[in-house]
Amino acid sequence: MLVEDDGDEVTNLKDIAYHYLTGMFIIDLCATIPIDQILEAAIDSANPLYELFGILKFGRILRLNKIIQFLNVTEDAKASLKLFKIIFFLTIYLHGYACVWWLIVKKDQTWIPYMYTVYEDKYAIYQYSLTSQYTLAFHTSIQALLGGDIGPVDFI
Repeated sequence: MLVEDDGDEVTNLKDIAYHYLTGMFIIDLCATIPIDQILEAAIDSANPLYELFGILKFGRILRLNKIIQFLNVTEDAKASLKLFKIIFFLTIYLHGYACVWWLIVKKDQTWIPYMYTVYEDKYAIYQYSLTSQYTLAFHTSIQALLGGDIGPVDFI
């Protein structure tokens, strides 16, 4: 639904189409193209850059504000949805931070989480299961968000 600046609904299909084509069409097009399947056929799926193209689907989520704004529900329900949206985006941010952090520290395998400094085998985290590694990286991203310490290896 297209609404003019004065609050009137626009019913002219040409105006609606022009507004869509000059606005969100490119984002919607990029989000709907199955890039992951195209890249799977063209590139080896073991390549780490292959997985990064999934981020392009994130463009659809950016339209949540407009969807919430035009919902026909009470203002309390809209406020609840906006709160859910904030929590959702925070979780996505923390997930992205955790993934990037783990990609950085996994390469050299010299980072020791602070809670692992008391153990005999400090570098055992790199042999743990993927779930344990992700949980530790997600915990580290929460620490970084809250201002926790992420120090170098030699700080002990």
